[in-house]
Amino acid sequence: IKYADCGACYQEVYDSDCTRVRMRHLDGTDIESYLHTGEYRDKAGAYAIQGIGARLVYSIDGDYSNVVGFPCGLFLRLLNHLESHPGEVSKKNNDSLLTHDE
Repeated sequence: IKYADCGACYQEVYDSDCTRVRMRHLDGTDIESYLHTGEYRDKAGAYAIQGIGARLVYSIDGDYSNVVGFPCGLFLRLLNHLESHPGEVSKKNNDSLLTHDE
């Protein structure tokens, strides 16, 4: 995230998030049924957790929105950090959140 202040300087914060998705065991019938939907054609990983692909998922460890494609929880944490630490250069969460002023 880049935050402009007065148009001349900005603060940048960045981080990453990881979500583990475990797929359930699929037999040939399950696979054929899913392929018949066509949902896989335009999806990263060939499924959409917010769609029919949810039937393929056994469990999620982490942020669901990260699997969908935009890590809302992480984004909100970064925005809160910008709001509460304007202009501060710091490392947070064992070096997982870094900020830079330029």
